[in-house]
Parts: sequence; C-alpha cells; structure tokens
Amino acid sequence: YKVAGDANHADVEAKSVEATIAKASIAKAKVKLATTSYVYDGKAKKPAVKSVALGDVTLKAGTDYSVAYKANVNPGTATATVTGEGNYEGIVTATFLVMPTRVAKPTIAANLSKGTAKVSWKAVKGAKSYQVQWRKAGGKWTTKTAEGTSLTVKGLKKSALYQIRVRAVAGKANGAWSKASCLWTKSVSKLKAAAGKSKGSVKVSWKADKAATGGFEVFVYAKKGGKLVASKKAKAGATSVTVKGLKSGKKYYVRVRPYSVKSGTTYSGVLSGYRAATAK
Repeated sequence: YKVAGDANHADVEAKSVEATIAKASIAKAKVKLATTSYVYDGKAKKPAVKSVALGDVTLKAGTDYSVAYKANVNPGTATATVTGEGNYEGIVTATFLVMPTRVAKPTIAANLSKGTAKVSWKAVKGAKSYQVQWRKAGGKWTTKTAEGTSLTVKGLKKSALYQIRVRAVAGKANGAWSKASCLWTKSVSKLKAAAGKSKGSVKVSWKADKAATGGFEVFVYAKKGGKLVASKKAKAGATSVTVKGLKSGKKYYVRVRPYSVKSGTTYSGVLSGYRAATAK
C-alpha cells in the first residue's frame, strides 16, 4: 500500500498484500487483503492480521488451534479482521484447511509371543487416513500410516514401556494427536484360579512381581470372550485376591492384568490367558 499527504490529510491506496497466520495450524494458507481503504492515524505502520473467524470459532494469530468439523466450519474462505499498530482496520478473506476431529484414545491388544500389538480406534469425521505413532517411554516416535481404523505394531520388546497414539489426516490437514495409550509388554506368570473359602467366591493367585508398581486387576467372565461379570483390584506386591458375590457352583473364567507406574504415568500390562474355576 502507499500513503500520501500530511498527518492531517492522508489518503491510502491499498494494494494486495499477502500475510500468514503464524502457527495457526488450520489457517496456514496465504491471506490476502481485500479492502481498498484503511483508517490512518499519521504513522505508516503495516497492517497485521490479528484474527480469523471460522464459523463458530475465531483464531488469534500466533496460537495453535485444533478446530474440528463439529465447530461448524467448512473448508474454503472466511472473513478476518485486520488491525495494525497505527489503527489500520479493514477486512480480509482467508483460505484455510479444516482439521479432522481428534481421535479418541486407541485400544491396544498385545501379543507377547509375537512382539506385536494391534492398535484400534474409532473412525472420525473428515479423516481420509490415519497416522499411528509409538515409542518406548521417553524415546523417539516411529510413525506409520493406516487407511482403516487399526494397525499392527511390530518389533515390541518384552517387559518394555510403550506409548502409542493416533491422529486423523485429511489431505494436508492433520488432526490433533489422541491421548496416548500406555502399554507394558508384560503379563503375570503362574496364574491359578480355584474355589474360594466362602460361598460364591473364587480365589485367583499369581507369581510375585516387584515391577508391577501399579498393582493388579482381576477380571471375571461367565465364559471365554463373554461379558464381564466382576472385577477386583489388588495393590502392588499382592500375589492373590478373592472375588466374592459369584453364583455358587457356577464355572467362571478369570484373567489378570498387571500395571507399572513410571514418572506418574500408569502403563497397562498385557491381559493373561483365561483360567477356569468353579465358585464355592
């Protein structure tokens, strides 16, 4: 733009000016000034894009955002206000990318003998594909792309702590990463299940494990792969637990999962195989 005249009688000839929204991840495209005049206070200072209105959401320059389709935003153009230090004001049009919705925390099904883990998640609106990342706690991320809603991660080491997360991808727009699922590639050993001492109870026991600093959780099912009937937690250092309130004389199937805690984060161990027991 050009400025002519003195401080009391100034006029402005506006030309097309390109700018970017710094760090605004869904508005990285170029922004062009579209108006032909501005308010001028006598100081020649370049206008700066301060915000972009996207449907129900307003982005401020210099801030990261994760706006989903549910925010009533569609890909295309939007209106933005322009405010410079010298009281310039005007209107711009902005092209932008809409990020797909954030993926919910994924579920993990690990196979210790194969060193693999199947990572699954729910599909989200706007996603064309997904990226899965995993790493040992505190290490570097490894990234793979998935077209569907699951991916099998390979090469996992036994007794290691892993963090796994997923994000949706729509063209050049990447959604926010999901919350990480934290996996401990270890299970309990020498698991046993038998009738308890009291009526309607089952006693479950396993080998002591000092690494299970988060304790253990016992799951009781009416049949293999069936609906969960009961569950009970045991503190770190425990080697057995008695589950009560079951139907006397009925056969149940139990599984146990250990937990490890590191730097305040809890890592879920791998569910054991089933052990059958008839409640007393």
